[in-house]
Amino acid sequence: MTHDNRDPSEWEHLKGWNAPNEDEIPEAGLQNLLRHLLPLHWATSVPQDGHMS
Repeated sequence: MTHDNRDPSEWEHLKGWNAPNEDEIPEAGLQNLLRHLLPLHWATSVPQDGHMS
């Protein structure tokens, strides 16, 4: 799912926001993303009683 209807200047702003970090440490962006995605994944896949299957 893409949101190509956004203003191109907005995309430039978003890309430029973390470009310096990604040039120096390519993994930094991924690790930051995983910190947000993994809690969401576990919250939806682990039973509400907290016990792993």
